[in-house]
Amino acid sequence: MAHIRLEAALETSERWQITDASLLRWRRKLKRAAQECDETMHKCKQRILEDEQMQQEVRISSLPTWIVHATKSFVSTVLYRNNNKQSRSIAQRFEWYANGASEFVRFIVFGGTPRCHIPFHSLVRNLFVGKELHHKISQGNGNSSFQLLLVAGALQH
Repeated sequence: MAHIRLEAALETSERWQITDASLLRWRRKLKRAAQECDETMHKCKQRILEDEQMQQEVRISSLPTWIVHATKSFVSTVLYRNNNKQSRSIAQRFEWYANGASEFVRFIVFGGTPRCHIPFHSLVRNLFVGKELHHKISQGNGNSSFQLLLVAGALQH
């Protein structure tokens, strides 16, 4: 859930024009946290798959192999207790970032400017008030360009 909340906050922030340096640093930090969270989840999933594969191999193996695996399993269980505490603290850290991401979005919405594109009805309204629409199509070096330009003009009756 922390990973989803981090990604949602980052996607939301992309819809806002952020110019404040501290908010830009905050977003970079959240991006790094989301990436680290994603990598950590991938490693955990990989470890689970490897454990399942090892258990399947042990089921079909001979008695000496089974004894070796049981010994390794016992040692890893002792070490797992420490690893489990570490996993819990990593998860808490990502939850902390996710909580901060919610606050980050509130700051952006409160003090930011949404990215806006000129809607079509605005274009039509400008034409009705007497502005002229000029266009330019350029092609060169394999690139094409299309530009629209609204220019103040007088209505001619």
